[in-house]
Amino acid sequence: MKWSTYLLLFVLCAGSRPAVGAGEGAEAYLKEGQLSARLEVHVLQGGFAGFTGAYYVIEPDGAWSTGPMQQGKGAPKSKGQLSAEQLAQLAKALASHELATLPSSGKPVVNPRVIRISFGKTTSELRSSPGRAAGGEADQAIRSRYAGIVQAVKGLCRIAADENK
Repeated sequence: MKWSTYLLLFVLCAGSRPAVGAGEGAEAYLKEGQLSARLEVHVLQGGFAGFTGAYYVIEPDGAWSTGPMQQGKGAPKSKGQLSAEQLAQLAKALASHELATLPSSGKPVVNPRVIRISFGKTTSELRSSPGRAAGGEADQAIRSRYAGIVQAVKGLCRIAADENK
């Protein structure tokens, strides 16, 4: 196994905590071995030039692409295909971080850092001000859910890209 595989397994295991209250399992995100909807993750930083950053798109069949964002999506820099096993790992990560109930969080600020996650017709957005401390425990828990999903998506795309080299 490559180091990136170990990192992904660590992130997935660290994020797997028992669901509190009513949560959905990984099967809610899969349908016949595919994702039940398209997943988009945008990691952006606001600035004088608008929002810049990166996007990750994973289609239900596992086809993925990633690239830069500057005033809209840029051409894909990398793309590939996730295996059925990797889609199952992604579904587990989405379930463990409770994507279905992930609330939007943060207030409009100047030059925010934004993480936007869309799954099907549902979109959640985290806005934070660079250099400012996070709020209380609830705020930190929401931020860790966003970070866990971002890390799982990035990790799986990186592993799939490495396997196809």
